[in-house]
Amino acid sequence: MDILIECTPRKVVLKRSINDEEAHKIIDAKKSAPFRTLLSSPKKSEIHTHSVKTTYEATTMLAGRYSARYYRHAEHTIRVDHNVQRVEVGGGVFNVKSRSGIKRAVYGPRSRRDVVLRLEEYVHDDSEGEIFIDHHGGEVAKFAHRPKSAALESYPDRVLKAADIVRDSELTQDALVGRLCKKLVPVSKQDDIRDLHDQATIKKIIEIYVPVIEARLVGPKRRIRILRIDAVSKKVLKA
Repeated sequence: MDILIECTPRKVVLKRSINDEEAHKIIDAKKSAPFRTLLSSPKKSEIHTHSVKTTYEATTMLAGRYSARYYRHAEHTIRVDHNVQRVEVGGGVFNVKSRSGIKRAVYGPRSRRDVVLRLEEYVHDDSEGEIFIDHHGGEVAKFAHRPKSAALESYPDRVLKAADIVRDSELTQDALVGRLCKKLVPVSKQDDIRDLHDQATIKKIIEIYVPVIEARLVGPKRRIRILRIDAVSKKVLKA
């Protein structure tokens, strides 16, 4: 498969919509949750907030198009009159399907009959799609944020340089492009095809850095938990 990249990869950073005071209020309200079990739930007073840091985690958005031309084997059934013995198409001879005695008794001797045409189809596949991949390489089924200009930092490199922690993608660009191509190729593609000519065109590659507030909590018996808050949506993230 030919891969054509028609875009320049770019990096964007989402703006925080939560300040430090709001963040600490959410942490204080939710800090018992990471320690909760079926049998117990510690009091807030038993939990100490050791540290609070802002991390920027990359989710890569890729969008593109897949196009393919090929021949594939196929079978098509047509209905013919009762007295047709065979069908000849393009040099091929296709016999009428034989019928069991039960079918002859049910439908009668003058009922129409079936012919199975075994031939090749010339197929033109086109598909478009996008994929979001987190910094660990996992696909994000429902990414909550879109890189709209109003929600972006004006100087992304400056923000990332000043951040406490930056988690870049662990995958190379080639690996990311390969994940998108795998998603774009139709699942129905079979081995019995010939003269395949296909191409994937990559339209967008955007690294979207999402600010996440991480609170390191120390609870009873000095157990440690991490509370994570999406600093854009203000939602507590699953551990």
